[in-house]
Amino acid sequence: MTLANTTTVLPSGALAERLLGASTEGFWSWDSAHNLFTDHRQCGLLLGASSDVTGAGFSVENTYALSAMIADFSASDAPTFTAQLQLHYIDESLRWFQIHAVKELAKNFEEARIMGTLRDINDVKIAELTQAAVFQISEAAHTCTELEDLYRRIHHTIAALLPAKNLFIALYDRVEDVLSFPYYVDECDSPPESLSLGDA
Repeated sequence: MTLANTTTVLPSGALAERLLGASTEGFWSWDSAHNLFTDHRQCGLLLGASSDVTGAGFSVENTYALSAMIADFSASDAPTFTAQLQLHYIDESLRWFQIHAVKELAKNFEEARIMGTLRDINDVKIAELTQAAVFQISEAAHTCTELEDLYRRIHHTIAALLPAKNLFIALYDRVEDVLSFPYYVDECDSPPESLSLGDA
């Protein structure tokens, strides 16, 4: 699939352009006959085409993932398609989107093109995942019999919410004035010794 980033000038003119520019939804189409993906400017902005909007470029791997998703839909018998996906940016940030697509048929009832929207649902999705994570951690606190198991469950839950390959849990002993690290996972560094804050 060839991806072409184009700007569509709407009949309603500059006002519509400004409204779409402030939107969290982008519009796109795929011409199956010419294997060409075309998107409105806002769709490109959502994907990170402009650093003024996202502060980060769009990862090439996700371009292939997105085009493969559309191609799979084209090959199916379904008339519409809706899915949520998490897209990666080159600065390692992540955002959640919802893609919706519908097939447009030609007069001979063969697929002419696929039209769809890409909507930024990151805030709603993060709130939903955060609520689920709080519930999972609470559940783990009541079911884990060993603290090490609880710490691992907490790490696993957080990693499902945001990038967290490295994570530590620190405990402060107010009586001894000591900071300890009962759980410490780092790709490069080994766990530190307990710190006496009075000596710091």
